[in-house]
Amino acid sequence: MNNTQKRLNGDLISLFFRLLFCMLKISQLKIT
Repeated sequence: MNNTQKRLNGDLISLFFRLLFCMLKISQLKIT
């Protein structure tokens, strides 16, 4: 049970960073 929860947490973190990266790319496109 603890192992699955840890994996789920990692997926959430990776998803969050992906979203952050996409937002950064979009902001860069808007600036240029």
